Amino acid sequence: RHCPNVLAVDVSNGDAITDAGLAAFAARATRLGQLTATQCRQLTDSSMTALAKHCKLTTVDLTWCDNLTDEGITALAKTGTITTAILKGTKTTDVGLQSLGSKSGSVLTKVDLSCCTSSTDKG
Repeated sequence: RHCPNVLAVDVSNGDAITDAGLAAFAARATRLGQLTATQCRQLTDSSMTALAKHCKLTTVDLTWCDNLTDEGITALAKTGTITTAILKGTKTTDVGLQSLGSKSGSVLTKVDLSCCTSSTDKG
């Protein structure tokens, strides 16, 4: 079944939310523009790649998704549609930030890097 009219989803604190589940949802919710997935600690770069492939996300809140790395952030950035990226507590480094800036920089309006201890001024 498809979910073509879903524009936003909040799966925060979803201890049972997995990459496979989010990827399957992304394939059906192709108009998804906003994802809030705070503290979904099972999510990895794999689910971000699936989201980037199927959806046109503009806003992502990935606060304390501490298994996300630059690979997942880069996949999202390549869409060129991210306007808001809340990455608090992720493993984002300067590499991911540079990708976000170079790929989505023209539309990016907000980035939250609180508690991202691997990011520096170079990002």
